[in-house]
Amino acid sequence: MKGLHDGKRLFLITNVASSVTSDSDSTAATTAPNSWTISGLVYSLTDAKTVQTQQQANTATATGTTPTGSSSTDTAAGK
Repeated sequence: MKGLHDGKRLFLITNVASSVTSDSDSTAATTAPNSWTISGLVYSLTDAKTVQTQQQANTATATGTTPTGSSSTDTAAGK
């Protein structure tokens, strides 16, 4: 979980929008946007090997067993 709180990030911008609001009392049209909205996703970039090691250690601590250093083929097969 620590790797999600610090470390490298990737920002993927999916939409950029602007809007213009004109004042009804003004005779000149406003041409510059006065509101911007940027939408997107934030990805936390983590090292897969480090995450797997931490997950195995956390699982072993929770179950009271010692981690073996490799993942089970039964888990990967969905058994």
